[in-house]
Amino acid sequence: MIKVTRQFIGWCIALVIIFLMTNITYRDYHHVLLLFWLMLPIVSLILLFWSIKSFDVNYEIVNSPIDRGQDAMWQLVVNKNNPLLRLLIKIKVDKKEVFNIKDTIVKSTVHAGKVVPPLMEVEIISEFRLFSYTMKLDSNKTILALPLLEIPVLLEKHLSNLIERHSNNLAKISFMEDEFDHLDVLKPRESLKRVHWKLTSRHQRFIVARDKPPVVPTLKLVVLLLGDDMNQRDMVLDITSVIAFEYHQKGYHIEINNEKMTTILSVRTKLALMNQTTSSVNFDQLSLSNGLLIISDQVNDALINYLESLKNNKGYLSLIVMSDQKLQAIESLPNIQVLRVSDYV
Repeated sequence: MIKVTRQFIGWCIALVIIFLMTNITYRDYHHVLLLFWLMLPIVSLILLFWSIKSFDVNYEIVNSPIDRGQDAMWQLVVNKNNPLLRLLIKIKVDKKEVFNIKDTIVKSTVHAGKVVPPLMEVEIISEFRLFSYTMKLDSNKTILALPLLEIPVLLEKHLSNLIERHSNNLAKISFMEDEFDHLDVLKPRESLKRVHWKLTSRHQRFIVARDKPPVVPTLKLVVLLLGDDMNQRDMVLDITSVIAFEYHQKGYHIEINNEKMTTILSVRTKLALMNQTTSSVNFDQLSLSNGLLIISDQVNDALINYLESLKNNKGYLSLIVMSDQKLQAIESLPNIQVLRVSDYV
């Protein structure tokens, strides 16, 4: 929106005063004076529109990603499409004027997720300072605040115990799986020692049971963010990051909500993006055979029903929850180890 400035109002008042003072002696020259007065605002407006079209200001990210709790930082970048253009601008960030374009814009972070840069207001002042144009800029230069890779010491001790027990359970699950991967027909020059004779007599041809190739173990994490308490949600993400880091160090593949993760950075990035929305899981698609590890900020009815449906299943499952709401309904279930975070934080 284009506005007139105080200088424009002063210019108009000065013109009226000059007209009154010269009404008798220089009355014949008033049309020249009026023409000169009109030319200045017209030129000023033309230069203002030129400035608007030839000028661009935006944020440039200084640090991303960051750990939550660190300061997110941006640098202001001003671009002029025409080097001959002379700009007079005022920039306000969060309603505070920025006197030096090279100053770093800082915004503190508390929670994991996307950090949006502050609202920027740019005022372009025309030549001769007669008009001004103000625009508000919402930048998409967001910075990602990642969950932490550290948790309180007391909680870390009990979490380490849970991780050790869960690792032992995963080893038991791997041991209980079939010894062979698939059946195949005996190949030429292959030793008869590998023939599976019972299957051979049944199929009337030599059947070989192939050894299962080495398989990298996989840790399947189910992360549930059901509540609105951002502190609890952050704790869920921090604990998940710590667990993923521990298992990644042991050579495990990591899956979070059925999505494979390749690096710890990708794990923390996914978790940070999850903090913006409520995450839900289709429990009908989950399987206990892989030794799930569920981390949730709350225990809802869907989770309770899923866990109760596994009473007669042979397998192992670990559950980490933030508080004790509805927890008594599942603590007595078999083959499920539960860690209640509120006991140690």
